[in-house]
Amino acid sequence: LIAILGILAAIAMPAYQDYVLRSKASIAQSQLLDLKQQVAEFAATNERCPINDDEGFGSPDSYANGDIAEVNIGRFENEHCGLEVLLHVPKHSQLDGKSIWLDYDMQADTWECSSDVEDKYLPISCRG
Repeated sequence: LIAILGILAAIAMPAYQDYVLRSKASIAQSQLLDLKQQVAEFAATNERCPINDDEGFGSPDSYANGDIAEVNIGRFENEHCGLEVLLHVPKHSQLDGKSIWLDYDMQADTWECSSDVEDKYLPISCRG
């Protein structure tokens, strides 16, 4: 009986850990929904990408909340507007210090997500 419980625990713990990390990444991404809308509205109104400290936007560390250390707002190399989210999740090296990039194409009015986090820890909408 003890051996069976040990085997079950060995299977369940990694699955639970993956679930916890995936939920942390999802929560961090969902915390940016209002900011994504604000970026899209600014870009439509001003015909340019906003940057940190533009009117209505804070400094990178002003967005620190939960597992988010900072959010950089600006233009990506592909000329799209974007958000770069730096995660701060101590004790979880799979996420800590990693980034999620939310890329806004003004022409298509669409967002794309990418990250240097391993796909299994990301929401489905952000997996590469």
